[in-house]
Amino acid sequence: MQTKDIRIVLSWSGTDQVDRLKAEFPELRVWLNEFERKSGKERIQWTEENVMEQIEAITRKYGQKIGSFLLMGIATIYRHASEIAHGTLFGELWFLGFTTPGDYPVTKSDLNSGPRKRATGMLGALSFCVLTLVKVLSDEFGNPENLFTEADEAIRDYISKIRPTGARGTERQ
Repeated sequence: MQTKDIRIVLSWSGTDQVDRLKAEFPELRVWLNEFERKSGKERIQWTEENVMEQIEAITRKYGQKIGSFLLMGIATIYRHASEIAHGTLFGELWFLGFTTPGDYPVTKSDLNSGPRKRATGMLGALSFCVLTLVKVLSDEFGNPENLFTEADEAIRDYISKIRPTGARGTERQ
């Protein structure tokens, strides 16, 4: 990545070391191959399904509430981050606060507080994603009621502390 004045390079040059380890330890070859495509490049997609198909599968197994929380994460975190990362007009307008009808920034103060408002919203959505993870883990690994209930209460408490006065959205369903 690079801007006019800054350049960041992330690279790894340990391929020869991995090849040596695979040759020395056949069992390691099996394990490492799980993380590679047939071409030898890193595997970055673990299923044939796209993100929405993955959420549909999770919803079938864990229910509508869990699926809804994941969709909230897609809508409020993933999509916006992608728009910003790709430098789209929508990404810029969203960052500046011009995508919520009736809530456009008018003053310099509005522009300055906008990113904090959006970050708070994203943190709220992230809370629901964490709640989803806790629910799935508790269902898979034991004592789901206590773990899910405690996580749900902790997240509601957190949201009540960061939520602007008069905002809605954490009422029990």
